[in-house]
Amino acid sequence: MFEDFEKPKVGLWDMIQGYDVLLKEKEDWLQERSGLLQERSGWQQREAQLQQEIADLKAQLQMA
Repeated sequence: MFEDFEKPKVGLWDMIQGYDVLLKEKEDWLQERSGLLQERSGWQQREAQLQQEIADLKAQLQMA
């Protein structure tokens, strides 16, 4: 009954190539994530700068 089905022809080379593709995808994902984390850090620094500017302006207004 099952004699007509062929066994999958996946060899070691196919598995190695698949592994290489997965490694490349992981590397791309890590680079993208790193870029997003750096961008987030930049925004956090900008937020801190703006908060300091607001605090300075409030201080100037209280002096006036």
